Formats: sequence, structure tokens, C-alpha cells
Amino acid sequence: MTPTPQTTPPVYFISYHFANVAGHSGYDKIVPFLGEPIEISRVMRMLGETVLRVPGKLISWYGGSFEYSRHDFVKEVAAFQHMLRHRNCIYHFTQAEKSYKLLAGMSGKRGHRFVGTFHHPPSHFPWLFRSTRHLARLSHAIILSNVQRDCIEGIVGQGKVTFVPHGVDTEYFTPRSGGRGDHPLRCVFAGNHMRDFDTLPAVVSGILERVPGAEFFIVSRNRKCEQFAGRERVRWLRDIPDDEYLAALQNSDLAVLPLVESVAVNSALEAMACGLPVVTNRGGVADYLTDACSVMVPAGDAAAMVEAASHILKNADLLRRMGNAARSRALEFSWPRVAEMTRDVYRKVAEAHD
Repeated sequence: MTPTPQTTPPVYFISYHFANVAGHSGYDKIVPFLGEPIEISRVMRMLGETVLRVPGKLISWYGGSFEYSRHDFVKEVAAFQHMLRHRNCIYHFTQAEKSYKLLAGMSGKRGHRFVGTFHHPPSHFPWLFRSTRHLARLSHAIILSNVQRDCIEGIVGQGKVTFVPHGVDTEYFTPRSGGRGDHPLRCVFAGNHMRDFDTLPAVVSGILERVPGAEFFIVSRNRKCEQFAGRERVRWLRDIPDDEYLAALQNSDLAVLPLVESVAVNSALEAMACGLPVVTNRGGVADYLTDACSVMVPAGDAAAMVEAASHILKNADLLRRMGNAARSRALEFSWPRVAEMTRDVYRKVAEAHD
């Protein structure tokens, strides 16, 4: 990927990469296309481990934001120092629910404007926040699915919320060169967040029963997947390096993703980019899928998921056509395209300020 020139006004990111997300995944991949990340200096890092450690912990424990950590506190202190040295900038919090709290008081000061991207579904907000007043100070909010719109507009305000899809690295996640090879038909499940691990066993058993010889790859660190260890025609892959994760997708034929609910789903986008159709549950992920490349069934309906997956796997022509459609659809969410849509949000924020 080749980053594009920095947006005007200057954009700086308060970004975060989750440890359980693959190196080529995650929303922070948008940063090089649009601006610069706020870095924590060596001195600030040392302060975070010494004099700022106790206040950081207390704020993370009792501040009323469930995901906010002492590391987020230190990053906000670093961002505050940056804001004092600059004027008329846009600061984009890539994980608004997690990394944005104390800086709300700086919104509008020195001409700075704040943009935040939201990743959680509305049902999470009651346990994520004791109060959402700080979120109301954002200049604009980016949502990753329209299921979030009413909730976020109720906090940030009408006309200050824009749906911009999550991106995917379509140059890294690509179909396997030379085709699928001679391996048996293979399904893949990947991820941890909001996955339906209670429905997954019935889905795996049902598909393997309906499609003789088929295999199932499960890429997850969730302990509920221990039941699949050593099971015939099932491979449980946990804590694998990025290249093995890519290979698991490229060497599969169909992504099967039971979800409790959803906003954006990295593994769905990455599977699509590798040319895999997706069978999953209805929810926010619907903003990323089409009938040509996916089948969506009600949440918790294992039988419907088994039926859909089995039908696709047993029809080679349908599997091929849906795989091609999946790759084409994923290209619509390449990071350069998503970056340009995000740049439009910055322009809107700048014009509103002027």
C-alpha cells in the first residue's frame, strides 16, 4: 500500500492496535494514508511507568469507561502536549470508545477538532460507559455500520455522524495463486469478538455431516474452542503467525462465521479479499455483504447456517461465482478507497469549523 499525501488541515491519530489482531488487520491501518500517529516519547513512556502509573490506574479503574486503560491515559497526556504545540489540527481517535476521555475538554481549543471512530454495537454502551458526555464533545463521529447510527447520533448529534466502512488490505489478503489445489472442501472460522461460540459446535458438526470429506479450520484463542482439539477433520489454530492465518484463509473455500451480533467483522472482510464467500448471521456486517457473495441467517440459527453452507459447498459453480463476487466486493473496501471516504469527513469537519 502506498500512503497518500497528508490531508489539509493536518490530521493526527490517537490510534491503537489490539494484540489479538493480525499485523495486517485492524483499523489503525488507515493511519499512513491520512496523517501521522501521536507517538509516546521515551520520557513519557518512563513517566507512564512511574509517576503517572498510579493516577493512570485510578482513572482507568474508576473513570467510568470500561475499556480505558492507563496506557490510554498516557497516550492522552502525550496528545495533550502535542495539541499545545500545534493549532488548527484534526485529531482522529481510531478507537473512540477506548482511547478518548480526558481530552474532551480540549475540543475546539486552539482550533483543534476531534473525530472519533466507533466500533461497538449500541447494546454495549450501557456497560462501556457510566456517562457519554465526553463523547458529545467530538466534532464528528465515524460509524462502521449503520446499526450504530441512532445510538451515536443521540450522543454526538444529528448531522455529525457518517458511515465510513472498515477497510481491508486487499494487497495482502488475496486469493491463493494457482487456485484452490487438491485439498478437500474446507470451511474456516476466525475471530473472538462477538463470535457465537455456543452455536459453533452445532454448525461444525452439521456441515461435516452434510458434506462428506469436508474439513473445518478454526482460528481463535477462545477457550471454548478446546473441544475441537484433536477432533477428526477439524483443526484448531490458536496464536498463529500472520502468514499461517493468511494461509488458513487462502486454503479454505468458505468462511462460516456464527456471530452474536456485529458491526464490522475483520475476518469476514479478509476472507472475502481471499475470494471466500461468507455464511454468517444478520447484523451490522450486512453493510459489507451482498447476496452475490454471502448468505446471512438469523443469529443462533445453526440449522439455517448448516443448510446454507452445505448448499454452497456442494455446488462447485455457485462456490466459484460467489468467491469471485466476494473478492470484487472486498475491493470496494480497500484502504485507499476507505481513506478517501474518511478524507471527505475531514473536509466536512473543516468546513463546519470555518
